[in-house]
Amino acid sequence: MAPVAGIAATAFLIFALLGCGGGDDNSEPSLTKAAFVKQGNALCKKERKERDKVAEAAVEKYLAEETPEAKKEAVIAVVRHYEQTTAHLAELGAPEGEEKEVAQMIEAMEEGASRAKADPERAYEEFYPFKDANKAVEEYGLTECTA
Repeated sequence: MAPVAGIAATAFLIFALLGCGGGDDNSEPSLTKAAFVKQGNALCKKERKERDKVAEAAVEKYLAEETPEAKKEAVIAVVRHYEQTTAHLAELGAPEGEEKEVAQMIEAMEEGASRAKADPERAYEEFYPFKDANKAVEEYGLTECTA
């Protein structure tokens, strides 16, 4: 019986050292910055096409009604889609060593959306809320991710 117990203990130790058997490190390796930028731009380009459709429909509705409420609805519809894009971009996971930069970029995008929702009238006329976010994504190389 002793040899079986010794083999079991050795097997357990080997699995523990190799990280097998339910460890918490089941995450995929992080993307390189180049891969993040490539995937991010592809995602944003696809999402932008959808956002453009949403924007076109919302603006058509506003132009047909020309009410402040329709203008607000147009901005909110587009901003919701922008927020969805921002969330998908965040889900890519920051490249190793780039966590701070990516977090600041995502935060700027979220802040832009919040400012647009807080003042839809001004956002519709000037598109001001996304200035910082657009600068951040462009500087990072995500040229398809501007608002």
